[in-house]
Amino acid sequence: MNLSTHTDTRKSLKAASDSSDTKAARRTAVASAGLRAATFPVTAISTFITTALVIAYTGPTQYGALMVVSTLSQLIPFADLGIGAGVINAVSGSRESGRRAVAAGLRLLLISSILITSTALIVTCTIGWPQLLSVQNAGIPGFDLTAGLAVFIIGLSIPLGLGQRVLVALLKNPLAIALAATAPVVSLFGVVLIVVLHLPAAFLAITTVVGSSVAAALMFVVSMKKLSFSLSDVWRVRSVRYPGLLTIGIWYLILSVCSALIFQSGRVVLAHTGSPSDLADYSIVMQFYMPIWSFILAAGTGIWPIFAKRRNLGEDASRIRSRITLLLASSGAASGLMLIAFGPLLAHFISGGLLQPDWPVFVSAGILLLVQSVQLVQGVYMTSAAGIRFQACWSVPLAVLTPLAVFSIAPEVGAVAPFAAASAGVVALQILPNIFFIRHSERKAAE
Repeated sequence: MNLSTHTDTRKSLKAASDSSDTKAARRTAVASAGLRAATFPVTAISTFITTALVIAYTGPTQYGALMVVSTLSQLIPFADLGIGAGVINAVSGSRESGRRAVAAGLRLLLISSILITSTALIVTCTIGWPQLLSVQNAGIPGFDLTAGLAVFIIGLSIPLGLGQRVLVALLKNPLAIALAATAPVVSLFGVVLIVVLHLPAAFLAITTVVGSSVAAALMFVVSMKKLSFSLSDVWRVRSVRYPGLLTIGIWYLILSVCSALIFQSGRVVLAHTGSPSDLADYSIVMQFYMPIWSFILAAGTGIWPIFAKRRNLGEDASRIRSRITLLLASSGAASGLMLIAFGPLLAHFISGGLLQPDWPVFVSAGILLLVQSVQLVQGVYMTSAAGIRFQACWSVPLAVLTPLAVFSIAPEVGAVAPFAAASAGVVALQILPNIFFIRHSERKAAE
């Protein structure tokens, strides 16, 4: 075989590999978004009925206090110390490296679990949860004990969170989404049981946490079977190891915390700098934005292991990245246009005509959908240790500057401020720096 023929063969094989992985990425993205859309009515209806039942059973004041406890479960993604990112990369590489990473990850998360469960016991026996959460005026008998039990359950479920990461790495993200839909259904069942049996209202504090834990347990059991993982490996500290997992995790944890600040601080800042109507307009637009973004996020997350696999094999993934960027950017743009076209009508209908956000609010939200869609592909592409560290470092100034920008422009533009500030910040401090990093990395790999 001459050199020309050999070169043509290599190009043909590379093109075939690119085409195969691109199709796999598209299938995973479409299936993930499709399952998210299919399960959304179930989760939305379950959540709506749960909320209605709790308010009817307890009243608005006690409902607010109970929801404070349920929102503590939102801290679970941070309690995993960012270890899930390293697990996804490892499982995407090979089953053996994946099993080693899961064993090492479970050891670390058991420590986190012990700390949180111990905190639950200590606070319950000393300070008391009503005082700590500033809900002592809610007047819920037994709240201290059930709130402590809720935090205790959260602590126990932290290691189970690796199950969802493993399913994503195994290209089973649609399965993870389907299993996650059991959480609100279980929560609803618990609320119905408490109402029917006329149990104390304090028990309602644990229904959401139990639902999330059941879903996490299901994903953990299914994922460990698919990975052929043995729990005995957790205790084989010397022979089953995966160095560097916590190092990646810390950087991913920083990135996660900063992302939460970037996109959740807008409401708080607007409450201090804008008018009540500005806050109401922003809140109702976010009610539309978040479900739409959840579909795109589900699609993008499912692509992560394909990029990780190509990186582990030392293969170029630039063509796949370009194609998937076009796919998700198109989805983001189409979703943004739909939000702009139908958002005002839906806002008017849902609020009974009491809220009518101006069209610039919907336009700014639509732009953020497009910007976030582009950045999402970059984010799951740059999941090497260096890539995550780079993203984390740039996320810190973004987390600081975004609230400041909202604070500065909110008096002038109102509810547009959080969306506009986030869009500008993501472009300037994420997308553009990421382009530089990606091009530099790809040139270096080609040398």
